[in-house]
Parts: sequence; C-alpha cells; structure tokens
Amino acid sequence: MQQRRVGTLTMGVVLVILGVTLFLSQLKAQSATAFIIKGWPLVLILLGCEVLWHSYTIKGEKARLKYDIFSIFIVGVICIVSLGFYGLTEVGLISRITDMVSNQSFTMSTEFAEFPMDTTIKKLVIDAPGLQFKIRTVTDNAVTTYATAHVRADSMEKATEFLKNQEVIYHRQGDTLYVSFNRPTSGNIYISEYNVTVPSDLAVEIDDASFLRLHSEQIGADWRIYNTDRVDVEIVENADLKLVALVDHKESLQGDIDWQITEPEVSNEDSSESNKNLRGEVTFGSGRHNIHIVDGNRITVNKL
Repeated sequence: MQQRRVGTLTMGVVLVILGVTLFLSQLKAQSATAFIIKGWPLVLILLGCEVLWHSYTIKGEKARLKYDIFSIFIVGVICIVSLGFYGLTEVGLISRITDMVSNQSFTMSTEFAEFPMDTTIKKLVIDAPGLQFKIRTVTDNAVTTYATAHVRADSMEKATEFLKNQEVIYHRQGDTLYVSFNRPTSGNIYISEYNVTVPSDLAVEIDDASFLRLHSEQIGADWRIYNTDRVDVEIVENADLKLVALVDHKESLQGDIDWQITEPEVSNEDSSESNKNLRGEVTFGSGRHNIHIVDGNRITVNKL
C-alpha cells in the first residue's frame, strides 16, 4: 500500500519563502522581521492545503496518509509557534516589538509658541505637573516656549507629525497669563525639557514641576516656586534679589553660596517636627525682589 507523508511540502515552501525574504532584506537593507511576524498564518494555510490536497487525491487509491515522528514534531512546533505569535499579537506585544525593530530615535524641538505681552499683564502662572523646565529671563516683551523631545518613529516625517499635537496653551484672565502644556499621549514621545523665556519685569508663579533650571540675568519682580522636586538657580554677580527657601533638611540647600539657615523653635512636646520647615536665605545686592521656593527636595544656587 502506497504511503503519503504530510508536512514535507509545507516545510519546503516555508523554508523557500523564508530564505527569499531574508535574501531580499539583505539586498535592500531592510528589516525582514515585520514581514515574518505578520506572515506567520501562511504556515497554517500551507499545511492545511497540503492535508486537504493529499486527502482528496488518494480517494479510490490504495494509499494512506502517514505522519512520521519527525513530521509530527515539526508540525507541532509550527502550530505552537503560530499560536504563540497569535497570542502575542492579541495582547499588543508583537506591535511593540515591531515598533522597537523598525522605528528610529529622533531628538527634535517643537515649534516656538509665542505670546506677545503688554503692560497690562503683571503675572505669569505656569502649570507644570511633573515636567522639567529651563527658564531664562529676557528683556523682550513676550513669553516664548518650545520643548526638546525624543521621538521614536519610522521616519522623520512621522516624528514631525507626532510633535504637532504637543501644544502650549496660553490663557489670559485679568492681569494674569496662565500657561499649560498638552502632555504627550503617545508612548513614542518623551519630552525631556521645556524651554521658556520670560520678560524680566514679570512676576512668576510655578507649581509642581519635577525639575526647574532658572537662569536669571535680571529679575525685576517677585517669583514663587511651589512643590518642585529639584530647583537649580544661576545668579549673576550684580543681581538685586533675595532668595528664600523652605525645606525639610539642611542637606536640601546646596550651591556655592553661604546659606543663612534659620531653624524653627520647637517645644519638647513637638520634637518630632524639629527638622520641618527650615528657612534658608541668601541676599544679593539690596534684595529688592524675592524668589520664594517652598517644598523643594534639593535647591542649588550658584553664582555665574
């Protein structure tokens, strides 16, 4: 009785397709991973067609289908791997792997967002939950912002498209200008730092930033910084301001200046709070304007 083995043809075709795909990817300098990951169902289709073909052609013949141990093992491996790829596709892991393989990393800057100022605006409030900032005071009559971003995409055009949605929102109410940021919703974008320029005679309030770097060539109004984990301040020699910081520990006050630290008076019944609300001060010039920093874990002030 004639015997026909199932699986040989499928394995042969799969090996040919895989070899051709890898060969073409080498010639064109393109990754074959995405095609292989997305094309795995062809293995099941080819194997099913082979079984149906042999079953149809042996009708009326003294022949039977036979799966030897090697064929059964190979078919099992193919099915398990295929089901595994399907499961990974369902949970989204395959798409992530494809992105990691095919995407590139671009370091880019967003477009400048500018808000012209007039003499009726006296204060700027920056809403900065968990963001990192570099702020510089200037003599220009405008607030400008842009961001430095790291973007993963398969092309520069796609990366630029991602950044179009990273908007800076300006909102004026009375004599106060509010600034907020449309944070990235895609995992392909990481904003490393926002760069902001502020008119030197404008009062500023910043709340809940992760990291703030302030370069103050000239400050002509009071600043208040709340709940910022780390604050680095660069002060010019001829500055005319007073910097006050409220912290929990002396180690939080750093830099190349002489901090004047005042510890709170604590009764014996309240000794557990002896390290709370330490006040560090430093005065430049006559201290005409103030920078108040409240609840910072590390505050560093250096002279330029």
